[in-house]
Amino acid sequence: MNDWSSRVAIKLVLTFAILIQGWIVATGFVLPLRHRIRTVATLSAFERGARMGFGDDFAEFIAFLREVVPENSTIVVPHMAVDEVYGNTALMTFFLLPRTIKQCNNDESFEACAQRYNGEDTYILSTPRYQPDEFLKLDRRWIHLNGASGIYAPQS
Repeated sequence: MNDWSSRVAIKLVLTFAILIQGWIVATGFVLPLRHRIRTVATLSAFERGARMGFGDDFAEFIAFLREVVPENSTIVVPHMAVDEVYGNTALMTFFLLPRTIKQCNNDESFEACAQRYNGEDTYILSTPRYQPDEFLKLDRRWIHLNGASGIYAPQS
């Protein structure tokens, strides 16, 4: 093969590879994202941010918490070592303001944390990765969303 024909062959292979990669990106990422953007276009910016940033389950759980937990209450979230999304106090504060977000320390016993945050206006989160069964022994009311997701609320 001469120099000219090898260059043409390389150009054809590269062009074919670029076309295949473009097709993979379009069908695997761009078109599904376009569909997802269209499905959330009618939502508020707040709901859209929760869905696009963290998924439908997160957005549903945040909407549930905003509906169930009064604005002047405290929500206790798991430590980030246990649940990196729901334990992220900055993220949870953003989505749940004006509610106060508190967190159990990673090295403290659950009983100590429960006693520290056992107020009348305190709610304790239960997520698929963090299910504080010990709260079943406390004087708390369980409000269920789905699966293991829900919140332990004061009895009143």
